[in-house]
Amino acid sequence: MPPAAGQSQPASHENDKPQTVGAGAAADTPSQPPSAVKDEDDFVDINRGDIEMADASYQEPLPEDPRRRGSSHKWDYLHPVTQVLTVANVDDCTALEADAFPEHERCSREKFEYRLSRCPELSLGLFSRPTAAESRGKPEAAKRRLIAHIIATRSPAPGVTDASMGVPPDWKTEKSGPAKEADEEALGHHDIGGTICIHSLAVAKEHQHIGLGSILIKSYIQRIKDSKIAERLALLAHDHLVNFYVGLGFENLGPSSATFGGGGWNNLVMQFTDDDED
Repeated sequence: MPPAAGQSQPASHENDKPQTVGAGAAADTPSQPPSAVKDEDDFVDINRGDIEMADASYQEPLPEDPRRRGSSHKWDYLHPVTQVLTVANVDDCTALEADAFPEHERCSREKFEYRLSRCPELSLGLFSRPTAAESRGKPEAAKRRLIAHIIATRSPAPGVTDASMGVPPDWKTEKSGPAKEADEEALGHHDIGGTICIHSLAVAKEHQHIGLGSILIKSYIQRIKDSKIAERLALLAHDHLVNFYVGLGFENLGPSSATFGGGGWNNLVMQFTDDDED
């Protein structure tokens, strides 16, 4: 699915690279669901033994062994952990975006700074942790490395628009708010709005095609669904990624009027209902 303007675009799956409008998304999807992922009611709940949900304030000990006993998953060597992003991750996100997308589809550093300042709670990063053995005697090696991310904003519009992908020129001094004109959508993130616009789903090239993009977005969908903080998720995607997102539960509403990255996007939306229970 393609991200909106100023963001990297479609995310990519195993064979293709789907991108999300507004922020560019390169997610890889395996031909078959990884056995490590538990599928429940079309949503995936990450198995604690495979992907640990770590709070930003918690520093868990480094894993002792490079591979869990008896495990054979393709991403085991990464020791992946998901965590909400902050402005401290701007440089890492910018570098990842540059690695995953062509220049005209990338989210700019300013957009990362804006989004991770205004609505960091709507982001999610996938980090690779070194083992204790790998880090021994190497201070720099002990750092987590960002290998995938999802960046999003909130909007009152029913889908991703060029305005939702934008950045207010005075965002560092003014709070986000409604547009002055009723028929004009204000740029960027809105504190109030029923739509969460996914602008970027990016996976580092060296780790694509092993299902990490699918793992991350499924985890993200479940988080948003469980928290009940939005009426829907929306994103943009090029034709070759539509089936990937439809398979996740998004509905293709047809061509989008968004012009980011040269246009040619499809408008995809996942509507939440009162029946969406755990």
